[in-house]
Amino acid sequence: MPKPIRYYTTFRNTIWTVLQERGWEQVSNDTDDWNFIWASVEWISERFDYSHVPDTKFVNHFRNFYILTRKDLMAKNLKAARRNLMKYNLHELGDLFDFVPANFILPMEFGMITEFNRKQTTKPLYIVKPSCRAQGKGIFICGYSDLYAWFNTEFQAKASSGSDREALYVVQKYLDNPLVVCGHKFDLRIYCLVESFQPLVAWICREGFARFSLRPFTANADTRDLEVHLTNVAIQKNSSNYDSRADGAKWSLFQLGCYLETIYGRDEIDVMFLRIEQLIIRSLQAVANDMIKSPCMFEIYGFDVMLDDTLKPWLIEINASPSLSADTREDSIVKRRMLHDAISILGVDVPKPSPDCTRFGCWNKCYSGKVPKFTQIGDPTRFEKELAAGYVSPKRASLGCASERVWGMMVSSPSPS
Repeated sequence: MPKPIRYYTTFRNTIWTVLQERGWEQVSNDTDDWNFIWASVEWISERFDYSHVPDTKFVNHFRNFYILTRKDLMAKNLKAARRNLMKYNLHELGDLFDFVPANFILPMEFGMITEFNRKQTTKPLYIVKPSCRAQGKGIFICGYSDLYAWFNTEFQAKASSGSDREALYVVQKYLDNPLVVCGHKFDLRIYCLVESFQPLVAWICREGFARFSLRPFTANADTRDLEVHLTNVAIQKNSSNYDSRADGAKWSLFQLGCYLETIYGRDEIDVMFLRIEQLIIRSLQAVANDMIKSPCMFEIYGFDVMLDDTLKPWLIEINASPSLSADTREDSIVKRRMLHDAISILGVDVPKPSPDCTRFGCWNKCYSGKVPKFTQIGDPTRFEKELAAGYVSPKRASLGCASERVWGMMVSSPSPS
């Protein structure tokens, strides 16, 4: 009988449950002989650069994962990709990379915020985020005058004293015309599995979530009321309206799609979901040639996307460690199913799907191919063709589809057989 897969993790959420369900053996220390590690991003930063990991093992982060998931670097790299496309007169393609709200990095770009604000006929609100934090921590929303006062007092004081390790902040134009459902603001959490960046092999999970604010949204709502403005579960759990026994302020993508179809029609919603998938692929393309290559690495990203009232998707942020805690029964079902199928795609303990497989469980392959370098475009026509060549299904979305992939997840301790 073959030896069980040995794994190491410090997490005690659905990933631990899934690894136990697969019959794997847990080791107590990261220096032990393991085959698979599900580590925190801190472990990658502190330990991985000083470790030799054979190509036959599996690690759940790329070495420089942060170039895509740190808020300031995500904004910087997507801006650079679009700027290079415009430089070579690929304006139509460059416009397709315009899916991040206007954003600026503090302290370096405060002057650019001032100039941007001066040009606006209607003065916008801004959402201010520490570059390295998650779950809504440290976020606030304000107008330019309050931003100016904060930057010249509290920000400067913390920066000069060194008391704030989040020395970099991202200031993003607040999306003031969000699509709402029954008066409530929402965003989408979508999972993306990247097997490798060179070549780029990426899968999208059909079973993401729409996450709602539990208090109705109005354009003149108090900017200090984060329960109205932010949809993070960590924020909404503090609301008196939150009930984990119900839906936990979440809908499945299929539920959302069905609801929106009654208002906009199926064709419009299919186009909306396709644009979201393309947004995800273009985000990966922008950093594909900068990500450190290693056969042992993979990543499951959590993309946070918002829709405006024209159904245009906007990328808010990308998470290297999307929450795998289960707040509701449906949460547990979806996350365990997503993880089981992702591990099978990687071929850790079962035969890996064939290269021409484009659908496995709740995952659809969305891109498979070499990404040309944005810094070496040379022939624009050839570059555009090479960039498009890897799309698996360029005209049909998989998001929002009902999933027939249901096995034994309705009980507390199923076997993924």
